Amino acid sequence: MKKIIFRIGKLGIMFLILLLLPVYVYADSDFDGVETETGFYYTVQQGDTLWDLSQRFNDSAWMWSDLWSQNPQIRNPHIIYPGQKIRLLLRQDIENFTKLELMDDTIEKPHDEFFQEPVFYRYSPIESIGFILQIPLDPVASILKAGEDKELISTGDMVFIKHLKKDFFNIGDQYFTYQTISPVIHPVTGKNLGTQYLFTGVVEITRVEPDFAVGKVVKTYRALQTGDYLMPYKARSPEIPITESRHGLYGNIVASQKLMRLFGDDTIVFIDKGSADGAKPGQIYPVFKQDMVDIEGKHKEKVQLSPILLGTIIVLDTEESTSTVLITHANQGIPLGAVFGIPLP
Repeated sequence: MKKIIFRIGKLGIMFLILLLLPVYVYADSDFDGVETETGFYYTVQQGDTLWDLSQRFNDSAWMWSDLWSQNPQIRNPHIIYPGQKIRLLLRQDIENFTKLELMDDTIEKPHDEFFQEPVFYRYSPIESIGFILQIPLDPVASILKAGEDKELISTGDMVFIKHLKKDFFNIGDQYFTYQTISPVIHPVTGKNLGTQYLFTGVVEITRVEPDFAVGKVVKTYRALQTGDYLMPYKARSPEIPITESRHGLYGNIVASQKLMRLFGDDTIVFIDKGSADGAKPGQIYPVFKQDMVDIEGKHKEKVQLSPILLGTIIVLDTEESTSTVLITHANQGIPLGAVFGIPLP
């Protein structure tokens, strides 16, 4: 059977970057003072021009005006400054990508110079993504009740917090609030993967008493509830540098943040590979399926068909044995248990 390989060379990565990312708009006053979009960006270096960047990332310097149109924060297209963030063009010819990148017989190694490029993926809701851990965390506290006896708690509400660890709180400290789902069972192997953590918001401590604390909800990702747990808050950068994907790393999509079984674009899901396996934030992988069929209809001889590309994921965060990833593009619905990895077998 003819071998099909997923190339991840410089050209391949740039096609992957520029072809497979849908557009989502988020307001961010600290990001060049304009509305920005989740997607791929480049940090301007000394000597860069839109003409040069268009040639580098789109293989055509004449597309510089399209690059300019994607970046309304650039007032004069002839003047860009080192440190500026420029959103890269998102082209739509996905079929051309699949024809170009699913090549046979060879795999081109990534060029080192590409991974030195200041290219990153920006995911604005990064703080709201959860994770899966094999060994459960020990919560520091839990929400005892809302100040106004609400069942569903939202931004600005006061909450009473029950100590689970003594002498832990200080006024002004911030904590993630979260819920857990356990056990998470691998959809293919049946293995217990541990506990899924779902962030619900952020609480700031406003008063500390001997037996409880009082907090104010400063962020909500979804409705908080009585009984939600607390863990120390840690800010996460929405800018994720693109990193070389690990050749030969294969695994499965094992769960989703919204507990779905079929996924599309812009869905947060979890995979069964983590930092111990070589997974890193910023890696990009194809997701595919490869069916087995009985060629004679007598169940005596089965043949594995060529892989079908279902979509693409980018790694956002990793634990030791699992990772949180974003489905950046789906050609069709991606099912729970779908395989990811390179090269395509």
